[in-house]
Parts: sequence; C-alpha cells; structure tokens
Amino acid sequence: MRKCHAPDSRMHLKHNILELLLLLFVTSCYRSPEINPDLTGTSAPTKSGTETNSHSTITITPIPAISPVIPAFTTSPTLFPSATALPTLPESEARSQLFALLQANGDCKFPCLWGLIPGETSSVATITFLETLNSISLLSIFNNDIGGAHWRVEAEQNLTVNLSLSMLYNRDVPGKLEWINVRTWLERKSENGSVVVFGDPLYDQVFQRYTLQSILLTYGQPSEVLVLANEDARSMDLLIYYPQSGISALFNTPLQSSDEMFSGCMSKANTDMYLWSPELGYSWSESVSRTTGGGEAEWLKAPFLPISEATSMTIEKFYTVFKVGENTSCIETPVEIWPGY
Repeated sequence: MRKCHAPDSRMHLKHNILELLLLLFVTSCYRSPEINPDLTGTSAPTKSGTETNSHSTITITPIPAISPVIPAFTTSPTLFPSATALPTLPESEARSQLFALLQANGDCKFPCLWGLIPGETSSVATITFLETLNSISLLSIFNNDIGGAHWRVEAEQNLTVNLSLSMLYNRDVPGKLEWINVRTWLERKSENGSVVVFGDPLYDQVFQRYTLQSILLTYGQPSEVLVLANEDARSMDLLIYYPQSGISALFNTPLQSSDEMFSGCMSKANTDMYLWSPELGYSWSESVSRTTGGGEAEWLKAPFLPISEATSMTIEKFYTVFKVGENTSCIETPVEIWPGY
C-alpha cells in the first residue's frame, strides 16, 4: 500500500523533482510490506523482504545519555539567508545525538520535534540543525517548500535503526515550518539484502516515545481511532488522531488471520508520526496527506473504519486497554467486513 500523491499545480518543476526523489526513497522503505505471519506472531522473511521477530535474543547496547545540542530556534523567517552553518558532527557523535534526540525529544512534547515547532520554527533554523546529522544521512534534500532526510544507524545482530523525516514549510507564512512526518523502523541485514523487522526489543528502546502505549499515556484519549486491515499486503494499520494537539500517529503491523478474524498486535508495530500546528485545523486525513501540499493520498482511498465499526471496542475501551504497561493485546476485526484489494 504505497502512499502516492497527485502533484500540486502551484509547485515548480524543481520542487516536484526533489519531492519525488525524497518520497520515493523514504516511502519505499517499508510501507505496507507483504507479510505472511502465523498466529504465533513470527514469520520467516517473505519475498517482499519483510519479517517479524518477537523472540529476539540480541544484547542491546545501552544508548548513551547525552544532552543534545539544539540551537536557539529564533532565526529570521527569511528563506535561506546567508548564515554560518553548524558543523556536521562526526559519525559517532551524530549517532549519539540522534539517539539522545529520540529519547528526550529536545525536552518538548509533540507536535514539537527535537525543538522544531510547526508554526514557529523557521526553515533556516530547521535545516541548519538537521544538517549537523549529515554524516549518518543516506539522503538529505531541502528546497524552499519541502525538506527531508533519511538516517540509518548500525546496531547489533545485523540490525539497523532507520528514521526518515519529511517536512513542509508554510506557504502563507514564508520560511516557517508547517508539517512534519517521521517514520521509524528497524531492518536486519541478510544475504539477500535487508528486511524490515517488527517486534524486536531494540525498537521499544530506541523509539520509546513513538510506541502506542507511550503516546496514549502522554497525550490521553484520542479523538478518533481508525483501523485498516489489508489482506493482500498482510498488514494492519491503526491511526490515532489528536486534533487539539496537532498529532496523528499511524501504527503498521503484520496482519494475522484465522478463518473468521484478522488481528494485528500493536506491541509489534512501527510508527509514522504526523505533526502540525493545531491552528491549521487538519482533519485526520489531511494530517497524513500533506506531502504535496494538500493532494489526496491514494492510500487514503482505502476503507479505514472507526474502531467501533471494525471491532467490538469503543474509543474509551481502546484507550483503557492499550495504555496499560506490558500490554500484549491485539486488535481483532472480522474478516467479512474487509474487501480485498
């Protein structure tokens, strides 16, 4: 289930080309892979290059606790003025910096990301800061409307930590950050390339702030909860939406099935975060389809259902169940209500 967007006619050709390069790179990494898990929650790698791993025995190296170096985000909103750039950090320091940012989030709550605040932070300050991590970046693209990067860090047991970030700058207030999308996942190297990993304990350590339980405990009961079961892709998506906070979180996990029920275990999910200024008043669908400045995403045409229609749970029941620590509950939904793709 790829996320595809129609071009915005207001954008220049250069914008479209840069955006296409960036989005093709970062969205091809894992959005919704074909998975063939069994009911135990584990599976062998499939031909699409995806696996689950709920019984990992790897030794996790503690992530160093350091204070991230975050600039003062008070740069003039003028687009790309001449300014002294911050130095690019050496690879080891960039790795520590990235992990520290993931753990502390720049001492701010979403929709602020690492001290970058939609609606407030300038594009110049954003770019100047993010370019300090170029030594661990696989891709980094910025222009007057959009920007983004993909970082990959080697871990143990052939695992790599992956993080991609896409941004839009506000057209009405030139030079201001408007919207951020953050994608998080692990990969394991194999003889045939890399496979996406679900459910490894390293994910919860590195991306603790991005897990379902953490978001529910921090931000409370969401306004909307939606479910999508995709049998062809063997994946389940769960989306929670906080319009008052400027947050949507999309959790993607392997789809399991029996004769009558589909299920997806959110304790094994990878997370996409969508962050924006609450003043923009985005609907949940607008909040996840801003990558081309408002074009409707093709994948949103899939039939997301409110959790009360997809399951036997209300939003209140969902919140009560899934905010509990050590929760291994899974979302269950009848097979018969989901069309094929």
